[in-house]
Amino acid sequence: MRHIILLLCLLWGQMHATLQAQSTTDSLLTLARQDAQKQKLIQSLRHYLKAVNIVENTRNSQLLSNIYIEIGKVYQSGRLHQKALKYFLRADSLNTAQKNDQDKPMLLGLIGGTYQQLTYYTKALNYFAAQVKWYKQRKQPQQMIQAYRQMVVCHQRLKQYPQVLEYNKKILTLVQQQPNKTAEIATLNNIGFAYKYLNDYPNALKHFKQSLEAQRVLGTPATEQLPTQVNIAITYQNQGRYNESIDKLLQAIKVAEKAGKNAEKAQLYDLLALVYYYQKDYYNALQYNEQSIEIAKLLNDRDILQAVYKTSSLIHQKRDDYEKALNSFRKHLSIKDSLVLEESLKKQALAQQKFVVERAEKQIKLIMAGEEIKDLALKQQQLEIEKKNKEFELLEKEKKIQDAQLRQEALAKQQALQKLQLLRQKATAAQKDKEIVQLQAEKQQKEQDLKLQALAEKEKQKQIQILEKDKKIRELDLQKKNRQIAQQSKMRKYFMGITALGFLVLVLILIGLIITRRANKQLSKQKNEIEEKNTELFQVNEEIAAQRDLLETKNVEIENINQDITSSIVYAQRIQEAMLPSLNRIQTYLPQSFVLFKPRDIVSGDFYWFSNIKPTNHEAAPQDMTHDKLVFAAVDCTGHGVPGALMSMTGNNLLNEIVEMRGADCPSEILRLLHKGVKKALKQDETNNRDGMDMALCVIDRQKKEVNFAGAKNPLIYINNGKLHEIKGDKTPIGGEWGKKEGERLFTKHCLPLNNDVTTFYMFSDGYQDQFGGPEGKKFMKGHLKKLLLEIHQKPMKEQKQILETTIIQWMERQNARTKEEPQLDDILVVGFRVEEKA
Repeated sequence: MRHIILLLCLLWGQMHATLQAQSTTDSLLTLARQDAQKQKLIQSLRHYLKAVNIVENTRNSQLLSNIYIEIGKVYQSGRLHQKALKYFLRADSLNTAQKNDQDKPMLLGLIGGTYQQLTYYTKALNYFAAQVKWYKQRKQPQQMIQAYRQMVVCHQRLKQYPQVLEYNKKILTLVQQQPNKTAEIATLNNIGFAYKYLNDYPNALKHFKQSLEAQRVLGTPATEQLPTQVNIAITYQNQGRYNESIDKLLQAIKVAEKAGKNAEKAQLYDLLALVYYYQKDYYNALQYNEQSIEIAKLLNDRDILQAVYKTSSLIHQKRDDYEKALNSFRKHLSIKDSLVLEESLKKQALAQQKFVVERAEKQIKLIMAGEEIKDLALKQQQLEIEKKNKEFELLEKEKKIQDAQLRQEALAKQQALQKLQLLRQKATAAQKDKEIVQLQAEKQQKEQDLKLQALAEKEKQKQIQILEKDKKIRELDLQKKNRQIAQQSKMRKYFMGITALGFLVLVLILIGLIITRRANKQLSKQKNEIEEKNTELFQVNEEIAAQRDLLETKNVEIENINQDITSSIVYAQRIQEAMLPSLNRIQTYLPQSFVLFKPRDIVSGDFYWFSNIKPTNHEAAPQDMTHDKLVFAAVDCTGHGVPGALMSMTGNNLLNEIVEMRGADCPSEILRLLHKGVKKALKQDETNNRDGMDMALCVIDRQKKEVNFAGAKNPLIYINNGKLHEIKGDKTPIGGEWGKKEGERLFTKHCLPLNNDVTTFYMFSDGYQDQFGGPEGKKFMKGHLKKLLLEIHQKPMKEQKQILETTIIQWMERQNARTKEEPQLDDILVVGFRVEEKA
């Protein structure tokens, strides 16, 4: 009874606390949402975090998930995307644990969008793909379109234009099934852009024109058709159809002028100036550029001004007016620097805001923890008072119950005494009956004993008579035996002689038996020894068979393990091959080039890297490759096989980031940034890891007609006019430590001007020159390699590669039948390219 009352009290207290917590939570969420609308970020977070603290104790998973989502959106509004991601992931994890799919697509979109804002585009794509799958299963095409558009943005940022085209086509298919013509127009325009980035200008033009025609059919205002008109004009310009491009831009300028769109007009004049510039009509280019500058000044639009001043600099440079070209370029840089500074200040403000919010969040949590401790102490006191009151009530109830129990016990005791007296009377009567029965049994036993004594006396008389008869029989037997003894005495003498003769024969037989027994014993002993040997041999054979079976089993296991490992490494090889630049791409920019790449194992620690950097002043003509800077590197990572391959992937990713994302084009700067990146990636300041890489890197600047080189331990070989030259790399590698007090690691830049002569360049790892072989089993050596390069440098690049490969294979075979073939000791990498600059 006591436990039931306690349970009811606890349930009532819990229900009351739950209702109170729900009321408090609703109030906090109302305040948080109001503050969020007023952009009061810290106040809003304070209310949200208090609500989270309460709801976490009530275990209301759905409400907690919704609050996490709202907090994430508040952080997003403050551009604190990392913090937003943390709460979106918490909400998703909570919903997954509770098997709640209600908010799944929204959360996938929020997480994907946040990864997109943080520039983690690959992760963002995974979430958007999952969102598309969810909508596709539930046949929701409009939502699929929105997710596909986000995927298009991610692929654009990753410069994956085939995928941009693929997903835009999927969007077009879905959009065409709906009556929304505006979305179809935008999608056609986006497909045109994708084809333009893929340099497929006919298809780009086709889709831009389809978009423009659809806009005219729909009755779209002329000003809204301007972007498509401009896209068509730029595509004409990329195709070299300058007159058609100029006509389109002039039509667009008339529309902008009529509508009073001065900003668009200034940009169109700048585009028109660039088209005339590429047509080498510098007079008209200057006229339209001056008009665009005048309008941009009136608008005070710095974004447009920095672009038009850059165009002005290019035009004046071609007109040989270098003073004005320099003046315009300085203005361009000044405005650009101010814009960069503003962006930097915005980032600093955002970082400051992030710091303030994080500090405020910590303070809020500390305050909440203090308040929670106080609330717990107060609740503890209240619970103790309630507990004492309930205990007092329970004691009173227990006292009443005990009094009632005592009365019941006294009554039960009296009844028990009465029953006991009755039982005693019954037991006394039963004892008397038992004694009477026992006396009767004793009387019967005595009568039985007397009868047995009489029978025993009769049996004794019979035995005496039998003994007397036995005595007479024995006397008769004795007389018979005496007669037999006399007869036996006569017979004994007769047999004495026979016995003596038999004894002699018996002795002879015994001697024969002893000799036979000894021989048999010896044979038995030998037999037992042979059987023991056979047993031992059988056991040994059994053990050998068991070991053979175990060895076969282990060999099968080892073979399976080796097969699994080899399969994994072969898969890693495919990944590494996909990572390396294709030879077709390299030869698109450097037709006279080759790459000799021979990994020692399935995967390699050596790798080669290539990229082309488009100069910023030629963005309008992507098909023109004559002004691209080309970056070509040959890299030798620490180790070979799987460890070397892991290092090569690290180096490849860092080079992609440094050159293609950051835009670094100075070889010494690229090596410096790569060294810092390797140290950071491998945490070499915190661990004893000293892995790294040796490399040679060239930047080919066709516009300036020069090759810039920097090396980390590895050299550059170049041959010009039949003379071989070697530029040694710096003595320090990429990664690791170089002395206890090393400061920032710097690398030397070497500049090689390209004259009118043909120059052939070579970069290589140490695998070729360190390979053992030849008639005496010695190293190939660097001097031997340089001599070979000098001999073959005038041959076609394809033939040079073949000669190098054949030479090293023959070197490893040692050309000596008495010695074994030398194994390949290290990864082998040799790259060569030829730069021709004609006057």
